[in-house]
Amino acid sequence: MSNVDIFYNQMLVAQTLLPDDMRDAVFNRLRKESGALFEGAEKMFMANRELIEGLKCDYRRIITRDFSEILKINGEVGGRRIDPFACLYSVLNRLVLGCGAVDDAGLYYGKMGLVFLLYYYNIPHGRVVCQSINQR
Repeated sequence: MSNVDIFYNQMLVAQTLLPDDMRDAVFNRLRKESGALFEGAEKMFMANRELIEGLKCDYRRIITRDFSEILKINGEVGGRRIDPFACLYSVLNRLVLGCGAVDDAGLYYGKMGLVFLLYYYNIPHGRVVCQSINQR
């Protein structure tokens, strides 16, 4: 799968499932990330426009709830806001503490995958996953 295919898939999900404002935000982000890749994906998107509109209609018949309800369900439990990082904090700490036992250096099953996981969870939250590692 090429990078253009990945951009196309993201555009497809945004177009068929998200409300217009969220879809536009996704498209704008993709356009800013890489204009050339976005243009290639957009050509594929336009070539499949009829199929995509059909999918969008099908999904609207299947998904009967308003998208704001889905966001609410995913963001709240028992009336309180969920911090996804707080839920994962103990899991991430265990991964960090147990990484010495991992022999594989690979991306999918090894230490490199753990590095990416920690890096990408740290970026949006600006938090330190494991203070002791950060101090070394």
